[in-house]
Amino acid sequence: MFYSTAEFGYKPSVYRRVVRIVASLFIFIFRLNKNSLMATEINQMLDQWTSVQFQNFNLRFKSGHGRLRWRAMTLNTEEPLMVDWLSTFGKSDIFLDIGANVGTYSVPAAILAKRVYSVELDPANCYLLKENIIENKVNDKVILFPFPASDRVEMLEIYYRDRGLGDALQSVGRPQVLQTLNPDPYVLKQLCFPLDHIFNLFGLEKPNKIKIDVDGNEEVVVNGAWGLISFANEVYVELNDDDFGRQFKARLFAVGFKLDSEQSLQRGFTNCLFKRLNAAPR
Repeated sequence: MFYSTAEFGYKPSVYRRVVRIVASLFIFIFRLNKNSLMATEINQMLDQWTSVQFQNFNLRFKSGHGRLRWRAMTLNTEEPLMVDWLSTFGKSDIFLDIGANVGTYSVPAAILAKRVYSVELDPANCYLLKENIIENKVNDKVILFPFPASDRVEMLEIYYRDRGLGDALQSVGRPQVLQTLNPDPYVLKQLCFPLDHIFNLFGLEKPNKIKIDVDGNEEVVVNGAWGLISFANEVYVELNDDDFGRQFKARLFAVGFKLDSEQSLQRGFTNCLFKRLNAAPR
């Protein structure tokens, strides 16, 4: 497979570095990293949320971390094609969000749709996803799948980029193929499941809309969910211009999809929205 050689990661600005220095001095002076009763109570009472508008809805996302704040504040601007697509969801739609992260798109989808399945492999992100689901009162609509999607039921090593909240770019069953700023990721063994297997095992209602954003793990995810994908009416996926990307498009075209729209991203990736030709409501 071909992947961009550009590094993935965040490099703080000079202003952000100065703010971090000031914050570090504040923490040092007031001994907030010490295991004291006062420090514990202060840390426990901190409960930061970021509010963002989606259509006429005010959504709230757990923050208290730079990456989490950024994810919430860029909901409407980071992937405009995704936001436009979400805005078309209706009360009969069932959405499968593969690579849900902290729920940036699962939550607004649940506001509009009948049901959302949120698939997220990072246990830390699953905690935040749960918090965001509950805070926005959509817990009756969302089913959380807290495991990596793969093409087999097996125990695999998951390679993580860092321990930060809201992180992405994890790799399933192999070292990360995308170049990151952190050259020494840590590894955690986790149970992995094909999504087709899970839906069949529990008799779940199949989604008519699917999002796939899995940072280089597309092949194993798609192979384990092809039954669901070929059933859906609309598929939104982040693809690279490589052999798998071209093969996946050909597979979709072969079962009646067309490329409806796309958005170019940095580092050679493209968000693509595929819709089934002459799709019947599902």
